Amino acid sequence: DPGPGLAAHGDVAPDFACERLGAAREPVQRLRDVIGDEFAVLLAGLRDPRQAAAAAVRATRAAQPCRVRVLAVGPDRALRDVTVLRAADPASTGPYDAAGPRAWLIRPDGHVAGSLPLDDPAALDALPGLVARAIGAGVSDVAAAVRGARRRAGLRRASGVGFGGD
Repeated sequence: DPGPGLAAHGDVAPDFACERLGAAREPVQRLRDVIGDEFAVLLAGLRDPRQAAAAAVRATRAAQPCRVRVLAVGPDRALRDVTVLRAADPASTGPYDAAGPRAWLIRPDGHVAGSLPLDDPAALDALPGLVARAIGAGVSDVAAAVRGARRRAGLRRASGVGFGGD
């Protein structure tokens, strides 16, 4: 578990009122309404909007072992293939961002499957392995997902896609 005061792995994901950013703003809704019926990765705690946007784009490019929706709190504009959220009350995202930048994996049933600290850009390379583990893949499948993501991340890094000094 990530620590006291943060969303606990295995518990129901803490909910908060939010709106989606985009061409046409939708009315305020709840995080649980945005999650949907697939795995979701919620990126939170990235204070710099550009860094948050870069992390979200990088998360969408990871080859996941199943369908995963990327959600981000922090970017100040809509992003392709990312559901960008603005909390109605910024303090309500505390269970996700109080300890700094982190990626939260939320199962389709609304429970927190796990999380990764985003203390450096390469941390997102472990996301496919976390997803593989959450869907019950074997150890060798998880290791293969992580190796593949790291290989692809190296190719993207060479093309200039990254964040925070990457």
